[in-house]
Amino acid sequence: MSLLRGFIKNLQITVIVYVIAGVAYWTTAQILMRYTGKEIVFSPIISIFLVVTGWPMMVYADLRWIGIMPQDIAAVCAIPVSILFLKIKAS
Repeated sequence: MSLLRGFIKNLQITVIVYVIAGVAYWTTAQILMRYTGKEIVFSPIISIFLVVTGWPMMVYADLRWIGIMPQDIAAVCAIPVSILFLKIKAS
């Protein structure tokens, strides 16, 4: 039983960290687009679900074709911070 509980706890933490990093990516991208004056194509209600589910692919595409963008830094920095916060809260 203990092994299954540990697996489920780590799976929950992984999913929460994934969502937090996606929200950090989406928020930073929205702020950057509004700051630079680019047109926002999708409604924020639709775009948050699209970005949160696929942010690792967008980070990869940004790094490969464009370069380091602020939303990439925010998403990558959100991962260890949220892991640390969730581990402290879980213990």
